[in-house]
Amino acid sequence: MRQFIIGLCISLLVGGIVACSSKQQNFTTKYPIPFQSAINVLSNDLFTTVEAQQSTLDKLIKTQIVVDPFIDEASGNIVQASKDIEQALIQKSLGRGHNYDITSMTSQNIRDANYVMNGVIYSEPYRVPGLDDAVTYYRLASSIVDLASGKIVANTHAWISDLNLEYQPTPLYADSPLFIKDKRVESLIETARSPVGADANLEYLNTIETSALLAEAQLAYDREDYAKALELFTQASEKTDAQILKTYVGLYETNRQLDNMEAAKKALYDLLVVSINLNQKINLKLLFDVDSTDFIKDQALRDEYHIWLEQIVRYFRNNEQCMYVLGHSSNTGTAEYNENLSLARAQQIRTVLSQYFPAIMQRSKAMGKGFTENISGLGTDDARDAIDRRVEFRIVECADI
Repeated sequence: MRQFIIGLCISLLVGGIVACSSKQQNFTTKYPIPFQSAINVLSNDLFTTVEAQQSTLDKLIKTQIVVDPFIDEASGNIVQASKDIEQALIQKSLGRGHNYDITSMTSQNIRDANYVMNGVIYSEPYRVPGLDDAVTYYRLASSIVDLASGKIVANTHAWISDLNLEYQPTPLYADSPLFIKDKRVESLIETARSPVGADANLEYLNTIETSALLAEAQLAYDREDYAKALELFTQASEKTDAQILKTYVGLYETNRQLDNMEAAKKALYDLLVVSINLNQKINLKLLFDVDSTDFIKDQALRDEYHIWLEQIVRYFRNNEQCMYVLGHSSNTGTAEYNENLSLARAQQIRTVLSQYFPAIMQRSKAMGKGFTENISGLGTDDARDAIDRRVEFRIVECADI
């Protein structure tokens, strides 16, 4: 009987009708459905779960829900699909006849919010009945957190049948020299995947106001209001809980866009220091020509790459540490080919670094990992698996070199 009700609920949602009883909550879609239908399932399940837990008095008071931007779980990026999801959720809430205000999260509205909604987009194999091989589809996982209690009050997952979501990173993430994945991102991922009744990740809760400020700064950057973005990123950098990758990526990129190059270089150096302190590594987004150890034929990017590498050299001049230069590749082609290509690219980066600082040759070792340490693993050779084509600088004991 429950399966029948859930199937009926999904069928109604696919048709654009929100008609599920609040008794059917926290289900996961059993099969991939179109993007907009998946948003319908997600929003209906989350909102009806919250409504079911509210007292009659609570329902008389305007409830404030803010949406923390959804992220790509593999890279930590906010992608265009994230923004599409956020806008769709806000639009879906408008016609429900409830006493909610649902808005994007800012440093102003987070203080008055009752709930925060967050989520992740990830890929997972789905075994289609009758087929031998599984098909990889996107899934959404989302939760709603009661900010007063710190508890997860709603959580759901939804499969998406669309194979080509808009996965281009939003401007700040596209421009960033590093993949912005750190403990702050991990705290959001854990919270988005936590079941109803669980405590939200403490790191996530304790830093939510700073996250809201950074989200607002990022939005200003994406709108090309670089002066406003710089003001907000600078404001964030003065907070003790904002010593994270996103803050210094924002300071670097906004100063670079405003042609404040000395300030940009300082912010980039600080970014490298923070990345090493937090993760013991630096994941640079160095793009190469296909089947080549040459950087991509984009002179503006090549010029910026040299700025990145100069700051890495500066770090190792100032610190008696050693590193592995690890080349990675996406999951296409043979294992042997990708191992050789990733090693050649790591060796090329090491050679370039030695032109600035010859001693780096004694304090580093190039290694090719091929696709053995893929993060995405999709093998699509586009924005969705860009994180797999990376060069990683991993701090190690000099005795290991």
